[in-house]
Amino acid sequence: MKENRTCKICGKPLRPLLKTHDWDTRSYHVVCFNNIIKDLNNFNKVAYTKYNYQKRVANMSESDARKHASENKTFVVNFD
Repeated sequence: MKENRTCKICGKPLRPLLKTHDWDTRSYHVVCFNNIIKDLNNFNKVAYTKYNYQKRVANMSESDARKHASENKTFVVNFD
C-alpha cells in the first residue's frame, strides 16, 4: 500500500526518494527545509514581515507599549 506523506512545512505531498536511505524519517522537502534555515539565519530581517512577529517592550507588544506610553502611564525597562 502506498504511503501518502506530506511536508510538515508546506503541506504538499512528498515524493519518494528511493536512492537515499533517509526516506523513512524524511518529513520536509529539501527546498522547504533550506528556506527555513535561511529564514533563521536572517530572522531579524524577515520575522516582522514574513512571520508577523512583533517587537516586545517591557513584556508587551510594541503597539501596546506605544498605547501605554501615549496614555502618560509609565513603565520600567530593566536591562539584565
